[in-house]
Amino acid sequence: MEASTERPVVALVTGIGAYHVGVIDGAARVLAERGVPLLVVAVDTFESDRTPEVVLDLLRDPGTRGVIALADAAVFQRADLPVALRGSGLPVVTLGIKFGDFPCVVGDNAAGMKALMVHLLDDCGARRLVLVRGTTGHRDSLERERVFRQECAKRGVAVDEDRVIEGQFRAKPTYDALRQLLSEGVDVDAVVALNDPSAFGALSALTDHGLDVPHDVLLSGFDDIPEARSGWPPLTTVDQRLGEQGAEAAIRLLALIEGRAATDLSVPSRLVVRASTSREDVTTEEILSSARSLQARVTQQELAVQISWDMANCHTLDDVITALEPCLTQIGVRRCFVAITPQPGSSPFEEDGAPGEAVANRTVLVFAFRDGRTDPVTGEVFRRHEVLPSSLHREFDEGPLLLQPISVEGRERGHLLYEINSERHVLTEALRIELPRTLEMVFSSQEMKDHAAVLERLVVRRTRELERVNAELRRSVMRDGLTGIFNRRAFESFLEEAFDPVTGTGRQLALLMIDVDQFKAFNDRYGHLAGDEVLRTVASCLEQAVRSDRDLACRYGGEEFAVILWDSGVEGALALGRRFRDLLAAAAIAHDVSTVASVLTASAGAAAMTVLPGFDPAVLIASADQALYRAKTEGRDRIGVADGAHGSLRGQTRGSGTRRVGGDDADGTQGHARHPRVLPAPRDGDAESLPGPHQAER
Repeated sequence: MEASTERPVVALVTGIGAYHVGVIDGAARVLAERGVPLLVVAVDTFESDRTPEVVLDLLRDPGTRGVIALADAAVFQRADLPVALRGSGLPVVTLGIKFGDFPCVVGDNAAGMKALMVHLLDDCGARRLVLVRGTTGHRDSLERERVFRQECAKRGVAVDEDRVIEGQFRAKPTYDALRQLLSEGVDVDAVVALNDPSAFGALSALTDHGLDVPHDVLLSGFDDIPEARSGWPPLTTVDQRLGEQGAEAAIRLLALIEGRAATDLSVPSRLVVRASTSREDVTTEEILSSARSLQARVTQQELAVQISWDMANCHTLDDVITALEPCLTQIGVRRCFVAITPQPGSSPFEEDGAPGEAVANRTVLVFAFRDGRTDPVTGEVFRRHEVLPSSLHREFDEGPLLLQPISVEGRERGHLLYEINSERHVLTEALRIELPRTLEMVFSSQEMKDHAAVLERLVVRRTRELERVNAELRRSVMRDGLTGIFNRRAFESFLEEAFDPVTGTGRQLALLMIDVDQFKAFNDRYGHLAGDEVLRTVASCLEQAVRSDRDLACRYGGEEFAVILWDSGVEGALALGRRFRDLLAAAAIAHDVSTVASVLTASAGAAAMTVLPGFDPAVLIASADQALYRAKTEGRDRIGVADGAHGSLRGQTRGSGTRRVGGDDADGTQGHARHPRVLPAPRDGDAESLPGPHQAER
């Protein structure tokens, strides 16, 4: 998969409830229109004293485009996160809470809360109210409570502090606090919850206490999440236009990224009156809608329980991977990835040049799920701030992904990354909580050396594969434009690698230099287009003659070609030369002006050596070139062998030989340089001249 060209904007959240989903959807829509990916990061690692390192890494990463912070006041009380945000130099927009001098987008709490209180106090006549607060210190909670008290005071309605309970913007704490209050015999005619999830908790508490909403007690929320519209009874609440808030936050962030100014914004809100504060009869359609919603919630709750059960029965990492695929399919999550960070002492992950130093910011992908199936793209090692291997970065372009850090006893062990299902956020929230918890249990109970052995095998295998792929990629950009085989640059690069003093010393290396006989005469007779076609045919024959993928055949220049053979002596080069000449003969390219044969022929020179310290590759080239020259002077259409080619070539220093690529001389003799003699003078028997298939024609 092609890597994404855009790095994402990071959205910091403290959960993935309906409020967060509404805001994220709005922000993602605006960013997608501009081609900017969105990565949602959960900063609540269920450890309130520190921010996950992967989050801090993302803030330090120069590739991060900017930050939308939905975090609440409790998160901003962590010393490291505010410091990281300020020190990052990134464009930052906060949402729902003002922090520092960053631009902020908020819902209009005051107007919406005032309209709600007018409805409850004036329209409905409520006087014995219970207030359910939100998160301690949260701006929204404080502002909504302030308006609640102001409107009560205007009408002379006393606020009994015993009737102000802590709900923390969540259903369970609200349920517990309200049940305790009701058990004390407190008389209530209205419950004002400062967000919708708290209102749902209050509804359960009232129902369990035998009170009916709205006939016994009125109930209101705030935020107008989807469940408020479809629950029973439908909830009176305040629509603070969460999608619009998210969109406006994204618009301001894009402005900052582009160097423009951005200001704070308060998004207007509106009161939405529904059956929870109305004693009028509800319609059949409202009843049916609530019934359908109730059925959907029951189904989701059953699936959430199933997720918990499936995860509870996992005891190893393999168990978790096996359980994930059917679980993700059931809850409608299209993409999910799990990455694990090695622990100190895991040698496969050590930084180059720093033996023994564990690489805490390296991560390995152990699970990849896309479009209903497990993807085999696992085992890749990548840096933690990259979130996914580079081969999967296009996933950011497919829609928002949520990152949930995984930690065990204060040590980060990796992260979960998955696609948010807006319609089933209850289930994705269950996955966000249960999967990291299960992995924590697995890692805590399993011996670290077992993990290290598994991870080592994965990394070694993938590293070798990547090295092979990278080598192939390097080769692929070194192709000759005319013939399609490797070019002179590839030849030189290959030799440079072969003569590496660490990896090359002691290895056998052979070189076969090839020159098309009387090519200038061919061009003069048949034209350059035909000449080009001949070169392509020669290149094809040469590639077919090569048997090992470790060897390299290339166009050296003009009508000259070369083959470098790894771990092969002169015998291997001669065998390859014979195969090539047989293939060229079979091609039977007419050459009626040749003095050698009626068809095209080629001459070759072979040399071989053992790579030794201090040896210059130019010596090997010069040796093969001399052998080629000998083959041509002895009649062409044959293979010459360099003097001493069957042994090691020692003691040659750089600059001891030169090489010139030339065309045919006017007299028909190939224009090879008559360089200084770097090998002993030819002796009878030192060179093998092999008659070609057309030798009898001469």
